[in-house]
Amino acid sequence: MDANQLQAICPNCPDFVGWADALTDGAFPYIPIGLKIERAAFLAQIGHESNDMRAVVENLNYSADALSRMFGKYFPGNLEQQYHRKPEQIANRIYANRMGNGPESSGDGWRFRGHGPIQLTGRSNHEQFAADTGIDIINEPALWDDIHTQAMSAAWWWRKNDANRYAKDVEALSRLVNLGSAHAKAIPHGMDDRRRRFDLAKQVLGA
Repeated sequence: MDANQLQAICPNCPDFVGWADALTDGAFPYIPIGLKIERAAFLAQIGHESNDMRAVVENLNYSADALSRMFGKYFPGNLEQQYHRKPEQIANRIYANRMGNGPESSGDGWRFRGHGPIQLTGRSNHEQFAADTGIDIINEPALWDDIHTQAMSAAWWWRKNDANRYAKDVEALSRLVNLGSAHAKAIPHGMDDRRRRFDLAKQVLGA
């Protein structure tokens, strides 16, 4: 795909040329993702998940009220007040002792918070991504600043989850991406936008 096509699909992308190159040269061949319908599905999902590739690192700057609503089980006895607007401490607490992370004191929660357009979260995912692609984000976390790393992380997730099989079914694919299972009963977040983006991507790519 070229930069003009990407601009039509993700008009707020901060670097059309860089992302078009990263997707065409790295992400698409890795999946592999050859059919236009598969590319349209991929672009629609990462476009929605990352707000046109602008949100590629998890934002954990939550207020105490938001922590109570969303992560109440991790903050008993009004503990959320101590974590108000402290993203690093929040990540270390809510992601402690799961997804391959160590305890809160290890700092793994913050280090391995969500990265990429389809956010990879937790030490286990980060380590597996590094092992499979050779992109050593474990020892060189600054690699996450590179568009090619970000694009490859989404491609790695797509390939790992065999998402191409749902390329024609935007609802099942959206459940897989947003809810973790194509057969989930809940309605994925942002379903209207995912459909709109998929229809637009198909039109732009001639799928």
